[in-house]
Amino acid sequence: MSRKNKIALVIGYICIVLSLTFLIYILNEVIQSSNRAQEREQLNERVDFIQTFIEKKDSQLTIQHADRLERILKQLDNDLTLYDVNDQVVYKTTTKQHPIVKLPESTETVIRDQRMIYLKPLQENGERMGTIVLTAPLIKMKGIEVLYLLIFAIGIGFFILLHRTRIQYIHPIRQVTRLLENLLQGRFNERLSSDSKMEAISKLNHVTNMLANEMDIMSRSYMYQKGRMSTLIENIGSGLLFIDGNQKISHINRTFKQTFKLDTTHWKRSNYEEVIPYEEVNELIQNVFALGKRQSKQMMIPIHIERKHFDVSCAPILDNDNHASGIVVVFHDITELKKLENMRKDFVANVSHELKTPITSVIGFTETLLDGAKENKTLEEQFLHIILKESKRLQSLISDLLDLSKIEKDHFVINWQKVNLNLIVEDVILILSDKAFQKDIILINHKSDPCFAWGDPYRIRQIMINLITNAIAYTPSKGKVTVSLENDEHDVKLIISDTGIGIDKKHFPRIFERFYRVDKARSRDLGGTGLGLAIVKHLVEVHEGHIEIDSELGQGTTFTISFKKAQDE
Repeated sequence: MSRKNKIALVIGYICIVLSLTFLIYILNEVIQSSNRAQEREQLNERVDFIQTFIEKKDSQLTIQHADRLERILKQLDNDLTLYDVNDQVVYKTTTKQHPIVKLPESTETVIRDQRMIYLKPLQENGERMGTIVLTAPLIKMKGIEVLYLLIFAIGIGFFILLHRTRIQYIHPIRQVTRLLENLLQGRFNERLSSDSKMEAISKLNHVTNMLANEMDIMSRSYMYQKGRMSTLIENIGSGLLFIDGNQKISHINRTFKQTFKLDTTHWKRSNYEEVIPYEEVNELIQNVFALGKRQSKQMMIPIHIERKHFDVSCAPILDNDNHASGIVVVFHDITELKKLENMRKDFVANVSHELKTPITSVIGFTETLLDGAKENKTLEEQFLHIILKESKRLQSLISDLLDLSKIEKDHFVINWQKVNLNLIVEDVILILSDKAFQKDIILINHKSDPCFAWGDPYRIRQIMINLITNAIAYTPSKGKVTVSLENDEHDVKLIISDTGIGIDKKHFPRIFERFYRVDKARSRDLGGTGLGLAIVKHLVEVHEGHIEIDSELGQGTTFTISFKKAQDE
């Protein structure tokens, strides 16, 4: 080898050594930086956990369940010191931890004596009430020096072999290059042969295969975690919107689409203000972008013909600089809670009113009789009839309340059996024919083929009586009430129609609520308790059927009830 080539070889060796040293240095810095970030994240989570043990009593910070906390910290090899607002030590788990001379106003991390010190101020209503100082040993990767040495050795060996057998190594290197390109493109199924006669190539292939295996495992883990997160987001019970830092919608979950019934195909990558049709929601999002703080608001949002109540929460997604890089908007449907609350209030108010009215009448007319009206036989008889009527109304109300309470109980059961609906219809029409005759209303029974259903004959009779009684009550003189039965493939339909005053469609969502009346004055004049349709609805649900209503003002109303069909024997 000539002097010139030797000099070039030495220079090459020096360059490769320097390059490998620099590479290892950079790799070491990257690993150390990653470890520090991981440690900071872990310490932040542990500090959040520790805060659940901290309680403020009389402006003093105290630790609840200190023994349990000390055991946990000991297992994690962590030391904790809690300072109050005056920077005085309130609690600490070890004497090894050096006191901090000056506590920060914001979260900081310090590395001292091979330990990371995490300092986080405790705040309440925007004011600092103390500081948590948590220390943990720095993460040390086992075998990292071996890895560095291995990389260094492989680099030197590779350079020597490349210099000696340059042509023989071109093909294996191209294979490694192709494998690495496949890894970058997400294809992890290819592997290199480790049976090469050249030890360096064999080692290189082996290490490359190890890298491919690790990347394959990491990729599978990432896809698994991504799948779990996607499943969680898509199937969570609340609607979710993700908006990026450019105020464009990046993701809409399935629950949001199902809840709001909107065509969201063009929403992605669109500005939220251009596609979200709810002004209140847009204002809430604007405030969060402007302030960078979580906000929530309860609001009523119309969805087609429905009005639903939502607890809408907007939370910023903060980057490392504590700037909002996006926003997640959560729509929690509280419509049922609102309905239950309103129903509870209405129920108490209505029961009080419905009980008070007949009781007041009974007391008033009784006092009048006692004051001398009983001397007038005509007035006495008239007043006694009124007292009797109000007493029967009170009795009916209490009976319906007890019946409804019994039906609504979870353990309420019915006497399942095969029921001939034709016979029940005939019996009910016979019972109510006199009431229809008194109002000059024609009560029609449309004869049909035998219809058999599964159910409780007593409760089905109760459903028919309530609905037909309502139909007679709200149908004027000379009107008609029609009862018919129809057989479907799996159901039997009971259809009750009248030519009465009808019901406005805006009342449909609440028509089956307890004490809800479309016309309160008219209903009370007709003697109704306001519980009939509520009882009907619950009885139909107990029979695993469903009820539908169709009505036009001034034209009449039709109720259709479906029962489970029983085959005729």
